[in-house]
Amino acid sequence: MTDLTRRVAALEATLRRLEPLIVRIDEQLRVTLPSLATKAELQAFRTEAQTETKDVRIDLKAEVQDLRTEWRATVPALASKADVQEAKADLGARLAEKPGRAFIVTTVFAAIGLCVAAVAATVTTLQYM
Repeated sequence: MTDLTRRVAALEATLRRLEPLIVRIDEQLRVTLPSLATKAELQAFRTEAQTETKDVRIDLKAEVQDLRTEWRATVPALASKADVQEAKADLGARLAEKPGRAFIVTTVFAAIGLCVAAVAATVTTLQYM
């Protein structure tokens, strides 16, 4: 009987050590489990997500189709490479008719020189009066 008493005492000691651990595990489960989703909630979410995904795909397909239609209508109206080359050549010809930088600089210096000469002539004339 002593052996049985000693084994029961050891078992009780072990249970006393495990009891706080079991209480903590139970408390953790009570806190955590209510926030976890059930299989039914996951299935409902999956179904809702699939429905929304299908709706988005349908909307995107419609928008892409609209963009394709708009693009097909716009592309023929765009200028071709030959049109761009022609416009570039025309612009170059019109720019060639305009005065260049050297002409403009020379004209500005000539105008300044004439102004200086006119001021000098006026000062000289005023000295003799």
